[in-house]
Amino acid sequence: MKRILVSLRRLLTPLSPAAVLALVACSSGPVSIQVDEPLRIVEGSPQVVKAAALDDEGQALKDAVVAVQGSSDEELLRVGKDGRVQCQRSGEATLTLAVGELTRAVQVQCVLVKEIRVRPKRIEQILVPDSAGAFKPVKVEPLTVEVVDNLDELNRTIFVQASPTDAKVVSMGEGYAVTLMEPGRSTIRLTAGDKTAEVEVVVGEQVLARSDLNLAPRKEHGFPLQPGRYRVSAGSDSPIALSVAGTDCETERGKDLEMECVLDKASTLTVENSPGLSFGKDAQVKLRVVRLPVEP
Repeated sequence: MKRILVSLRRLLTPLSPAAVLALVACSSGPVSIQVDEPLRIVEGSPQVVKAAALDDEGQALKDAVVAVQGSSDEELLRVGKDGRVQCQRSGEATLTLAVGELTRAVQVQCVLVKEIRVRPKRIEQILVPDSAGAFKPVKVEPLTVEVVDNLDELNRTIFVQASPTDAKVVSMGEGYAVTLMEPGRSTIRLTAGDKTAEVEVVVGEQVLARSDLNLAPRKEHGFPLQPGRYRVSAGSDSPIALSVAGTDCETERGKDLEMECVLDKASTLTVENSPGLSFGKDAQVKLRVVRLPVEP
């Protein structure tokens, strides 16, 4: 009997403050709400906000449901009866999330893009190497970029990311500035929301430029070419003809000529003073040869 009374006294003894805190810690509820911030919504359909309630050890509480309590701007970001949120237009608003008495404000970015408009659609430029064969970067006109939102209005608040597929060929700067770095091909890809637009960039190199070529009648001059894609242009004060040996790349007689050729092996470009049936005269020729990137 005495032993029973001692046991009862122990059970009825008040817990110390440390013991009380330990029990509270073991049974604590959510102490924080985990969610990606800022939330970025790129669709106009209702979306579920993915959030989790965490305990004091950072572990997710499976039985604690995080609810969307409200929006700071219902005209921009609407909260449905089922707790899903829906962007009505592009802009920013704040959602309030709650689990029990714990709340958290979350910034939301609505980016509803219908179309990205960009000009020009294609950039083509020829770079001239210096005496050492190096290329100096060349700045061209910046891109003109416009965003049409889901209300069919031009929206200047939506950020458009611009990135080249080959940064060795082209680099992007502030205000969609474009700098050409070296010969090659690249694509500038513009992205906003779930929409994209592209600008094709083709950078060639000048391999030959002559403004002092003098050809006597029925004479020719040859220039070696390595494999690649070439654009040849020539101007003369009397009829001349262009041809590439071993190919069907050639022109008729004329004073202003241009042709493009793709060579799979080394060959020779021939410029001929071709006066036809007449006796002819010396031809003063300006010649330019550029090598273009091969089509992908």
